[in-house]
Amino acid sequence: MAGWLSEGRDFSVAPSIKTNGTWVGKAERKELIANSEQVALASKTGKSTLIDARQPVQFFGLNKRDYVGAYGHIAGAKELAPELLAKPAKGALYFWDKNTYNALFTSNGINPKTPAISYCNSGHLAAGGWFVMSELVGNKSTKLYDGSLYLWTLEGRPLVGVPLN
Repeated sequence: MAGWLSEGRDFSVAPSIKTNGTWVGKAERKELIANSEQVALASKTGKSTLIDARQPVQFFGLNKRDYVGAYGHIAGAKELAPELLAKPAKGALYFWDKNTYNALFTSNGINPKTPAISYCNSGHLAAGGWFVMSELVGNKSTKLYDGSLYLWTLEGRPLVGVPLN
């Protein structure tokens, strides 16, 4: 909304009138979602790049969410902090252009043209990484691991990070 208003676009504060929509649910798009086995295979083989869409302190294992069972990241993952996915301007966030994303991903060791799986703690930040990679950059071989580290650690799978004393 801040971006909309800062650009001087029309808006209204009048109450909206409820109308029935026409949206109809369709079949699940399974090709968009990665499961734990696919993530484990990506970690082992590197055939898909694992994109960790969390803050660096969580990626390196210095901090974690209470609902994640261990510190660190999935072996082989590349860190892509969420604040890198949009540029702040005039109190709002805007998407970068495709060339900027390509340069950003490449500088973080992520090939924007190869298969990728985005994850975070619970799937919500990973959705941003998935959206940018799949819809803005155009890499349709990108998947979202919606279970993310909550599910990964619940299943007892390992993480790696900075050794803590």
